[in-house]
Amino acid sequence: MSSSAEAAREASRAMVPSTVSRLLSRWGRAGWLLAAAALMLAPLGALALDLARVPVAEWGGLALPSGGQLLLLGRSVALSLGTALGATLIGTAVAMLLWSARSQARLALSWMLLAFVAVPPYIHALAWSSTWPLAGWPAVLWVHWAWFSPLAVALTLAGLDALEPESFDAARLCTSPWRAFVAVVLPSTSPYVLAAFALSFAVSLIDFTVPSLLHVDVYALDLFAELGASGAPGRVVWMSTPLVLIAAASALLLRRALRATGRPRIDRTRRRAPVSWPWWLRILQGAAATVLLAGLTVPVVALASMAGSAPSGWAALELGRRELGTTALVATLAAIGSLLVARPWAWELRRVGTRGTLAWSLLAIPLVLPPSIVGVGLIGAFNHSATEWLYQSRLIVAVACVVRFAPCAALTLWAAQRQRDPALLDAMRVHQRSSWHGWLRVGFGIELAGWLAGGALVFALSVGELGASLLVAPPGHATLTMRLYNYLHSGAAQSVASTCLTMWALAVGAGAVAFGTLRWLARGWRNDEP
Repeated sequence: MSSSAEAAREASRAMVPSTVSRLLSRWGRAGWLLAAAALMLAPLGALALDLARVPVAEWGGLALPSGGQLLLLGRSVALSLGTALGATLIGTAVAMLLWSARSQARLALSWMLLAFVAVPPYIHALAWSSTWPLAGWPAVLWVHWAWFSPLAVALTLAGLDALEPESFDAARLCTSPWRAFVAVVLPSTSPYVLAAFALSFAVSLIDFTVPSLLHVDVYALDLFAELGASGAPGRVVWMSTPLVLIAAASALLLRRALRATGRPRIDRTRRRAPVSWPWWLRILQGAAATVLLAGLTVPVVALASMAGSAPSGWAALELGRRELGTTALVATLAAIGSLLVARPWAWELRRVGTRGTLAWSLLAIPLVLPPSIVGVGLIGAFNHSATEWLYQSRLIVAVACVVRFAPCAALTLWAAQRQRDPALLDAMRVHQRSSWHGWLRVGFGIELAGWLAGGALVFALSVGELGASLLVAPPGHATLTMRLYNYLHSGAAQSVASTCLTMWALAVGAGAVAFGTLRWLARGWRNDEP
């Protein structure tokens, strides 16, 4: 009996540190999530106060557009639908053309395309308008297709990698390869195609930079003009209600599509079985590939030609050294801050039921808000004596990038978590001394790819952020995008081209570094295998 009592006491003593560790881990996660939610939702609280300052009698007239504003909203939605349909069609056709490429080649191409997507769309518009005198709806659609189609290609390639090769091989035994592709591959890839459509629609709906450069009036541009004319943030927020609701509907569609995606199965030892495409599809694939290549190469060539010789381009960059340093610092801080904010959100996105739906809804709000509205919310949230140290420094620009792009990092971390091997996680939980011990020894290595991908994406997007930074940046802390914005009004073509090329290099370089690091880590992991 004494030995049994002693064993029971030893077991109870061993359980105390484990229980304390679980409690600390649970409370630590809760505090982390609350801090991240407070930062993300602080601008929304300020916007709610601005809404309340508008007289009740004006709410309906502002939130429900009529006449010319309703027609402008309808045109903006139609323009975004055309953008999403065209970009998705181009991306799907090119991804099907790359069906038989090796997995490593598809991965490298996906990372390169995602890096080009991170380049701001107005740089594409500047490059194309300098090459040909483009203007109007066709010009906006062309620039948006050139910008969004790489994203559609990358997502569709991810969907093709999610297919089990055995299912396609089995279908080919019963019918032709093309019919097997239609019956087996396209249904499994449809969630990724739908995600590309929803994301392209939502982002193009709230973007006003490309339409403004190409002389097309859209609803998002009207909001920015109203903010400058009236100086009443509450009125602008009420006016943005229909735009936000439509973009939120596309965000819910994006959530449904992403939850239906599978886990990519990348086999580096074999090629995909070739498919004999119909003649009409080969023509479509050739046209789509031509549009994609033109969208990737023509802007770079046009900007290089505008920049002139290397000495003159370097002299133009020397004048913007301060802005370049601010941009690099802000983008780095935004990448780190977004990952810290996104990590607890990624935990919540994995949940099902009401809590998971609430997490998705709250995370989608900053993603679908027009950038100018985000800037107004940041001004209301941090323009106080208690936060003057933050509001008067370049940190406020980094905070603006975190609020805008942390949802992208959260989605990236959530997608990376879905690729983890459950058996490896179970083994980690069996042998870990605590949850933090297991995460530091095993979990961090598994999630490192998602952290690198999310950080590189936020860095590249922060380099090109303009809408919110233009409103909150204090004097003396301008970024490259603001310098470029000023150049556009002064007609300095060479300085514009040099600045655009620098931003392009920063965005693409972030993607290249992330991809190279991932390949190096993957090679090291394979060498460690017995």
